[in-house]
Amino acid sequence: ETLRLQAAEVRKLIAERVASYYGAVAYGLEVVVCPDPTAVAEVLPAAQPTFFFAVPRFWEKLRTGIESKIAALPDEIQQAFAARTPEILGALRQAVGLGEVRVASVGAAPCDPDLITFFQELGIPLGEIYGMTENAACCTVNPLGAVRIGSAGLPMPGVELRIAADGEVEMRGPSLMVRYRNLPE
Repeated sequence: ETLRLQAAEVRKLIAERVASYYGAVAYGLEVVVCPDPTAVAEVLPAAQPTFFFAVPRFWEKLRTGIESKIAALPDEIQQAFAARTPEILGALRQAVGLGEVRVASVGAAPCDPDLITFFQELGIPLGEIYGMTENAACCTVNPLGAVRIGSAGLPMPGVELRIAADGEVEMRGPSLMVRYRNLPE
């Protein structure tokens, strides 16, 4: 029996495939697979990725977890954390599994600018990207070291973008699909 994915299901998969598998092949990256999405926060400390992409909901849950753990610490440790010394922030990043991250991206849905600010203040270089299945999951990215909070960044190399009078995002570039596979309509 052939499993046929509907277009909405395919959209959920393309960003992960591009970020993890195709990127790994193109750039020689090692991929850590976590088969249980609810266990990602537990796997991160052992994996210590250098690149990490997730949807806003994951980053929201991670922030909530960090805030809860800090709130449960003794007052003197909370005060030390409030000082935000490089040593404290480095230990926190290691503990949550993002101590080695050089590129952290959020996309696939709108993201609260306060969420990006929270992680940037911890020293995690989180930036938004914009994309969809039709453009191989990414057509804009915030450049490292120049993230504009509240922006999905600049067009990827070779990508042209404009906003039509009706508000539609129009794109041209080498990653744009001509049509959906087996879904011509």
